[in-house]
Amino acid sequence: MRNIIDNFFNGRSREKSMQEPDEKLEPVNGDGPGSQSEKNHDGREKSIEAKTDLQIDTFASPSEEASDIHTQETKPTKVSLEDTAVGLGKTNKQSQTRRKILQATQYSHIGNIRARNEDSTQIFTAESGGQEPLVPFGFYLLADGMGGHYAGHEASKYVARYVAKQILGRIYIPLLNTSIESNGSPPEPVREVMLDAVQHANQHIYNPQPEKGGGTTLTAALVFGRRLYLTHVGDSRAYLMVDNKLEIITDDHSYVHRLQISGQITEEEAAVHPQRNMLYRAVGQGGNLEVDTFTRTLPENGKLMLCSDGLWGLLPDDVIAHVLGQQLPLETLAEQLVSLGLKAGGHDNISTVIVEFNFSA
Repeated sequence: MRNIIDNFFNGRSREKSMQEPDEKLEPVNGDGPGSQSEKNHDGREKSIEAKTDLQIDTFASPSEEASDIHTQETKPTKVSLEDTAVGLGKTNKQSQTRRKILQATQYSHIGNIRARNEDSTQIFTAESGGQEPLVPFGFYLLADGMGGHYAGHEASKYVARYVAKQILGRIYIPLLNTSIESNGSPPEPVREVMLDAVQHANQHIYNPQPEKGGGTTLTAALVFGRRLYLTHVGDSRAYLMVDNKLEIITDDHSYVHRLQISGQITEEEAAVHPQRNMLYRAVGQGGNLEVDTFTRTLPENGKLMLCSDGLWGLLPDDVIAHVLGQQLPLETLAEQLVSLGLKAGGHDNISTVIVEFNFSA
């Protein structure tokens, strides 16, 4: 195979030009208006244009010109094994530079102590192409289950799947039936759909008997075009990373956080408080659940991260910001965060969802 490729390139001017496109097309250092390099390129371009004019002038009629062009465009070209080898190299290079508008990953680890993983994550990113592509769409969710007879892992699993089913069924699936004129608008008000899904899930897993009760946190993010919609209950968190600045965009619904924001304890005291995991708001508590909602227009580039308290409770914000600020694959960033959480103790389940958005792609 190597001999075939070598023979394909050696001693043939056409193949040599394929090997050196950058050297011939890109100006060298010091090139600019009036430089020697510019004059050479101008002379070459003028000669090509003159030759093209001469060819067109010799055509008998426009119909003959169109006929000749059509013949040249539709004439099949035999593809050789060497073409495949070179093409693969070009394809790989192009795929490395192409950036998606939305891409996401998730990583959920049982931790160092717990017997089972009571966290649940969901990620759904839709991408379409063609003449009339759909708007960018992504749905990302993290739920951290709590104990009780109705086990935490069952509560988080049900809530995560039910809310995801409602969002996809009422927001995304209808998009597939819309025309291009209505493509940029959600088929239903997103905030109302998300709140309705959370309230139904809350009622479903509620048990009036305290000893048999259970529940879960829920942090869910929907990206529709450049608009971010967030629904939040509990002490899981959502972060935005833009221009190397980390911002927490959710509030912790815990008793300790309430003491901290009221000034009764310090941030350092809150971090080691024995009741820091006690929540005053969670999915499954019954009644008309108060749910935080949040919406904003996303900037052109950045990252969104959801995580359980098993991660943010062990890693300071500057460490999280440093990891998210690296230009590495999202899977690598998620693995680094979880590994650091395990190194810091890993006494709880550790889960994260990381989304990168690039609307300038």
